[in-house]
Amino acid sequence: MLDLALAAHATRELLGGDAAAPFGFRVTPLGVSPCLCNVGPLGAPFQAANGSSLTVLHILNVVNAQTVGGVPLAGNDALRQQAHDVLDLVNRFGERWHCRAGPTSSEADKDITPSPLVGEGRGGG
Repeated sequence: MLDLALAAHATRELLGGDAAAPFGFRVTPLGVSPCLCNVGPLGAPFQAANGSSLTVLHILNVVNAQTVGGVPLAGNDALRQQAHDVLDLVNRFGERWHCRAGPTSSEADKDITPSPLVGEGRGGG
């Protein structure tokens, strides 16, 4: 989950500048935060209906709000695993797995490549 949070920070121009670009991140004015990701049949960890499209930032905020003592979705191993599965797919496959530019992005309605998120060969998880 930390890898997606890092990508959200590193890909946003205002937060990280272009410092992440040499490491393969695609830096844009809004980064990956507004990108929409369909959670498929795993909406429960994100307090959303199955099949919902949520922004990366919303996903991170919901998981953060349910973190207790540094443990995401503390006390619910099943939900934590479901959240991990969704975030892993977002990290590894980005636009190839139901992620598209969000409505506030200048690239709305276009498929995106949200940078090789940290999970791609860089020790994500």
